[in-house]
Amino acid sequence: MRIAAIDPELPLSNVRPLRSLVEEAAAPRRVSAQLLLSFAAAALLLTMVGVYGVMSQIVAQSTRELGIRVALGASAPRIVGLTVRRAARMATLGVAVGTGIAWLAAPMLASLLYGIAPRDPRVIGGAALLMATTALLAAYLPARRLLRLDVVHSLRDS
Repeated sequence: MRIAAIDPELPLSNVRPLRSLVEEAAAPRRVSAQLLLSFAAAALLLTMVGVYGVMSQIVAQSTRELGIRVALGASAPRIVGLTVRRAARMATLGVAVGTGIAWLAAPMLASLLYGIAPRDPRVIGGAALLMATTALLAAYLPARRLLRLDVVHSLRDS
């Protein structure tokens, strides 16, 4: 060791690199941040599943209306477009409200963040984009599935 080369009579104990001391001091915060990250990921996944379920249910409830439109001659792209536009309106409102709430709540998480601002527009924008994409897919996929159904059958069952 370098210290022993300078002064061999200097008593040394528990000598460790500074990096390990810093990592040991930061460990509780790191564990808290990892736990928060895993809860946030679970919440994001549950939110995506919930948005998908709600949008799918809304499309399923409009089966009769869409069946009537198809029976009257509406084209498949027009039906899908109508469904996706409705979903886009709802998703826009939901994303706007969610983004506002996230913007207001972000400073409460500032003590747990390292290397990123609490109101990082890339993170908030990424989450908003993910939710909007989920909502649009959740409307598009069931609408495409409804178009494959027999119109008479869908009108009779609903």
